[in-house]
Amino acid sequence: MLSSLTYPGYSETAFRRLLDTHGYVYLNEIPDGFDHTDFCRRYGELMPQYDGKLHYLIRAEEEFQHLNHSLTTNPLQPHTDGYEFTGAPPRHLALWCLFPPSDGGGRTTLCDLYPFLDTLDEEDRRTLAERRYRFLSGIEDTSVERSALHPVLDEGDAARPTVRFSPDFVEGDAFLTDVTGRLLDYFQRHHVEIAYETNALLFWDNLRMVHGRTGYEDRRRQLRRVWLR
Repeated sequence: MLSSLTYPGYSETAFRRLLDTHGYVYLNEIPDGFDHTDFCRRYGELMPQYDGKLHYLIRAEEEFQHLNHSLTTNPLQPHTDGYEFTGAPPRHLALWCLFPPSDGGGRTTLCDLYPFLDTLDEEDRRTLAERRYRFLSGIEDTSVERSALHPVLDEGDAARPTVRFSPDFVEGDAFLTDVTGRLLDYFQRHHVEIAYETNALLFWDNLRMVHGRTGYEDRRRQLRRVWLR
């Protein structure tokens, strides 16, 4: 069952309750002319993305098709955003649909990692919090070289720890390889898939959720993305 609301039935209380409980909300039946940006600003300050802009258009481009990149029709592995920034990653992400694909693909996949953390023993969790790994840029803009040292699990806020995750762009070790394998297996068993309709908005907590994407063929698919502090 999806954590979803219809816009005619929207209330901020219900939205925040679903976000706190499940880590994401899918808001659909949104009318034309809706100001998605203004709506997102209720939940945080927009922050610049990889290209320095506040809005990012996700539309497949042939020049990126051979890369692990959002601007392709390829599936994407589960990850968090902003893991390679020296500061805090985006607190929340939002995607809204300008044009859904006709082939049923291009679905955003989401999984809450807080329950996964509960499956780890105390030693594994402590190692994830103490051991620092170098996270590298790569998914979004291969022309930008950026990296940062972080633990996978930052428990500075015990109630809301920060998880940073990438199966591809991190200089790991045998321990992290093992945990990554367990996490990807957990993701396959517990993720949800969001099939967009026009104007629908998907909003999630980037500190606890990993997200990916299924492949698709319809290059008319277009989404808009914002990051929020």
